[in-house]
Amino acid sequence: MGRIGALKILLERPDIDVNVENQKQESPLQHLLGKGDEATLRALLQDKRVDVNRPSKNGRAPIHEAIRRNRTIILGMLMEDSRINVNSVGHGGWAPLHLAIRMRNDKAFHMALEHPDINVNAQDESGQTPLHFAVRWEVAHMLVALVKRRDVKFDLTNIFGRTAFKYAVESGQVELAQLFPPDAGRV
Repeated sequence: MGRIGALKILLERPDIDVNVENQKQESPLQHLLGKGDEATLRALLQDKRVDVNRPSKNGRAPIHEAIRRNRTIILGMLMEDSRINVNSVGHGGWAPLHLAIRMRNDKAFHMALEHPDINVNAQDESGQTPLHFAVRWEVAHMLVALVKRRDVKFDLTNIFGRTAFKYAVESGQVELAQLFPPDAGRV
């Protein structure tokens, strides 16, 4: 009997705490994600008792950790899970979309952007939206994908009162500023 078989036997017991932490303060989900054990993690996710949004000791939810570690298949499993909070807030108030842009993780960015519950206007602790991040980290193709969306709000400002467009102009990123539509909060 392999790991998956043993896991299935354990999960049949109603008294098993599927979110219990090991000595490293990792839940089974976090441990398997860290190891990249996709098959066992897939079996674990079948149990509805698993808290797919539970942050680790470092404050990262599994979705953030999957993006950070570039675990695309695991990220896909999490994104398909109806329990996942695709807008969960991690370090600095960053939502998964912020992190995908910061990490320049194209697959994670598009997976997050395509999720029906994604908030493309999420603001971090500094008021920065994914638009601000795309400008700040100079990822033009991600900026283009964001500005094409109908639900993006161009008038949101960060704590310094700057829209993403204004940030692009003031930081001398003319090429990025030109990617914004004419009516995109150019104040």
